[in-house]
Amino acid sequence: MSFQIIKRVPLLALLKDFRTRHTSQDVDKLYAALGLAQEAEGSDHDGLHTLLEPDYDKPLQEVYCNLALFLIIEHGSLDILSHVDIPKTQSETWPSWVPDWRVAKACSEIWSSKGLLSFCADLNEPLSLSFEQEVNSLSLEGLKADKIAFYTDKLISYGFRFETYSQEVQFVRSAWGLAKYVFPVTDYRDDQIIRDHSRTFFTTLLAHDSNLDVDGFVDDAVEWLSKHLSLQFLGIGSKWFSTTKADPGRFHDAFVRTCTEKRFFVTGRSWMGIGPESMKEGDEVVILFGAKVPFIIRRSGPGYTPIGECYVAGMMNGESVKLWKSAGGARDRFYIY
Repeated sequence: MSFQIIKRVPLLALLKDFRTRHTSQDVDKLYAALGLAQEAEGSDHDGLHTLLEPDYDKPLQEVYCNLALFLIIEHGSLDILSHVDIPKTQSETWPSWVPDWRVAKACSEIWSSKGLLSFCADLNEPLSLSFEQEVNSLSLEGLKADKIAFYTDKLISYGFRFETYSQEVQFVRSAWGLAKYVFPVTDYRDDQIIRDHSRTFFTTLLAHDSNLDVDGFVDDAVEWLSKHLSLQFLGIGSKWFSTTKADPGRFHDAFVRTCTEKRFFVTGRSWMGIGPESMKEGDEVVILFGAKVPFIIRRSGPGYTPIGECYVAGMMNGESVKLWKSAGGARDRFYIY
């Protein structure tokens, strides 16, 4: 007698994969995923959680809202916010923190190519969640980090045609223009400071965890930039970082994969980052407790709307939380509608 072993997958990963698939009914994307989800293991005996129980009579918004609530509460995590995209559904009542799984997301998640999430922007501060007036509004705790000051056009990439490649070169040129603009000119007398600043710029385009070994990618970046942006990077060369043989194509492929449909930005305090195309000047960069990556949010009446996750060099491993703890500051509260 043979038995079929079903390898169960986290529900959020399944929903990400199912997002672009067509179904006869919009709720079927969720209900189909439940049969393979880790969170539904043992449901044949114990039944599904109330928030996940299939009910075709429920309005779609309620089904998706219950799903988001379940994932937040079950895992004590705000990972679901990484899948929010705007413009959101046309319904004015749709909560801004609930992904609309009927619509493909404009850009990939910051951490999607890593397999395992290696960032820890919240320094493992536990999720602090309450509901404001009604279940459609979340009250979250975290820290205000900074505000968006300047940003580039988004990177549009359709393949490897000449025109597309030119756009990719222009994206990096514009991004470096912002990065250099916020960097004190006087510091360019110090070669080591120049290299450190450039390294931060390269790794921002790759959304790399600083705990990982990125020396190889930095050498690749230097080689690529020396060929395509030599005027912007005078004197640049592989001697900047190492003598290993670099692969400029590897850097090109990696930054395009990371930055497509995203913008490069700098904040008022000169932090560098990449984030969603929908950002605007004055949007706030925040650390939400329970979220491993920073988020960009926008003031909307009495509360905030999440614009999307972001990568910010110098915030991805809890640096802002460490400073907050050492200063003994108060927590910020964010009402997400």
